[in-house]
Amino acid sequence: QAIQGSRDVALLKYDSAGKLLYTRTLGAADSATGLGLAVSAARPVAVTGSLTGALTGATEGALNSGATGSFSDNTDSFVTLYDTSGNEVWTERRGSRLNDEADQVAFGADGTVYVTGRAQGQMPGTSTPIGGYDGYIEAFTTTAAGKPQATFTQSFGTTGQDKPAGLVVDGNSLIVASNEDGHAILRRFDVSSGSPVLSATRDLGDLQGGSIAGISMNGGQVVIAGTTANGALSGGTVTRAASGGTDAFAATMSADLSIGAGDAIAYY
Repeated sequence: QAIQGSRDVALLKYDSAGKLLYTRTLGAADSATGLGLAVSAARPVAVTGSLTGALTGATEGALNSGATGSFSDNTDSFVTLYDTSGNEVWTERRGSRLNDEADQVAFGADGTVYVTGRAQGQMPGTSTPIGGYDGYIEAFTTTAAGKPQATFTQSFGTTGQDKPAGLVVDGNSLIVASNEDGHAILRRFDVSSGSPVLSATRDLGDLQGGSIAGISMNGGQVVIAGTTANGALSGGTVTRAASGGTDAFAATMSADLSIGAGDAIAYY
């Protein structure tokens, strides 16, 4: 497969014995970077990332910065859906006039593709930027003609520099973890109406230079992990104390993000 630019995204699938089943490349005229990957229960695959330059076959979103002109050097977000055999179903490119990227992706039970990322400018369908890099969430469905359809886009964050670092689907809700102006923030959005409604927010505190590695669901609870120099994050009962300097941490809490007796955090 021909490489389109200076750097392309490569998707490789292996079976349980380590045999390579297929390789797919996705590239742009300049550069493309893969940042997120999800596999649905039905086995389609979604990949997200950023790119600069023309992308063959992509559906160009509004306010796109990757065309010609003064914004052509800025990165755009993309999401690509592959079927169970690794065939590209669609690729959607959407961006602001400044830099943006799609960092995380997850599937809903109905096959909806949910994306979270960050943008310096206004994403299509969102309001005026808050400041710095803002987080955003998007949802995509596949039309009867096999084309992508964006059902919503919503920004969130602070006036500082924000970066989403985790996305999970819990029934009709999305839970996003992000580093917002240095703090570990969890947000829960209800998407049952077809539009995201913020239902809960939880601030675990200042990471003091650390980062979020990701989140997942475990037995109906949210688990968030990362690194921090703050040995007193608001994660509940400390089951293993911080050792000083920068530690790894893992915290578990209720999926509704409420503070409860079962909340716990350990430092390593």
